[in-house]
Amino acid sequence: EDQGLANVTDVLAFATGISSKAIDRGRNTLSARGFEISNFQIDGAPFATGNVGFDETSTAIYERVEIVRGATGLLNGAGDPSASINLVRKHADSKTLTGTFSLEAGTWNRLAATADVSTPVTADGSVRTRFVVQAYDQKSFVDYESTDGYLVYAVLDADLGENTVLSAGASYQSDQRQRHDRRYRPQHRLHERSGEDAAAGGRG
Repeated sequence: EDQGLANVTDVLAFATGISSKAIDRGRNTLSARGFEISNFQIDGAPFATGNVGFDETSTAIYERVEIVRGATGLLNGAGDPSASINLVRKHADSKTLTGTFSLEAGTWNRLAATADVSTPVTADGSVRTRFVVQAYDQKSFVDYESTDGYLVYAVLDADLGENTVLSAGASYQSDQRQRHDRRYRPQHRLHERSGEDAAAGGRG
């Protein structure tokens, strides 16, 4: 948060021993110790990413990112000599109404707004919920390109006992990349106008 790391890619770029190589816009190959990283977790539970925009996920919904370099057979079952990345999501830990609202401005004209609210559902706070909403707009190092998107995250935590918590959550993130190439618009309009003039001359 202090470093302004907007997505998982930014976090891993600052992590010691992790190498990130771009495949295309929005996908990266991650490696450590010369091997590709294929072990990923959410709240400690392994999952398969398919390498489809996973590392472009906003950090607004995560409490922290844990990285263990080297074989992680004790954590994942099947070991891997590269590393294991665990994304720990935010949970409804507060039994009172709390919330934060932040505005962000960064390089490439990035503007973002994030709201994070946690509230109890029951009077004793044994059932709690938390919502995170984020919207952003950003230019790019590529001329006439911009990206905008939004994120919605909700989680419900319920105390079933002194040492047992039931948690259920869901998130949705949408990113739209747009290209505004002004250099070709006048030519395109001129071409359409020329076509109309030719059609009018044919009718005459």
